[in-house]
Amino acid sequence: MTVATLALFALAAGILVSRSYAVPLSLPGAVAWDSRALSAVAAGQIDYINPDAAKGEVAFALRATTGETLSIAMPCDCDAEPAGPVAGSTVLAGEPVLVLKDADAALIVTAPVLPEDLTRLAFAERVAIDFADGTRTTATLDAARLMPAANGTPQPLRLQPDTPLPAATAGQSVRLTALKPMPAILEPVARILPAFGR
Repeated sequence: MTVATLALFALAAGILVSRSYAVPLSLPGAVAWDSRALSAVAAGQIDYINPDAAKGEVAFALRATTGETLSIAMPCDCDAEPAGPVAGSTVLAGEPVLVLKDADAALIVTAPVLPEDLTRLAFAERVAIDFADGTRTTATLDAARLMPAANGTPQPLRLQPDTPLPAATAGQSVRLTALKPMPAILEPVARILPAFGR
């Protein structure tokens, strides 16, 4: 009877801790190379685009709606891939034209975050990253960089994993769980719960 009681207590404590301090996010994340966009500086039409341009050479030329032709130089010696627009495409100001990736770029996790999840993340200290094969890692969360949602639109979240991810994980979908800080008295319970990965 004593053993059963203790087991029941441990189960109840585990459920309470998991639900209170480990909150799954609504939408999945994706593993991607850390990159940045080279974007159109004005609305207009792409006249020329060259993803293989060296640093300082013209990466793309844009015929703006004002009639000017604007040449955008490649800012780095890095790998570049088209972000969607091609020669002849019409673009808006700020629309990505090329995606730039440094040779030593690391893998990060990105995810769209719904308004209700922003509140959960605001009180989290870490985010657990779960892969389909059961592998888990975590990322430290900088809650100050979370942007408030506008009109219910999902906001982008960028996570730098605490340990480098293998190149083979690029493109994989992951499940994300916000891990809130907890009282020290509950730490022993958390260590045995898979939700915390401790």
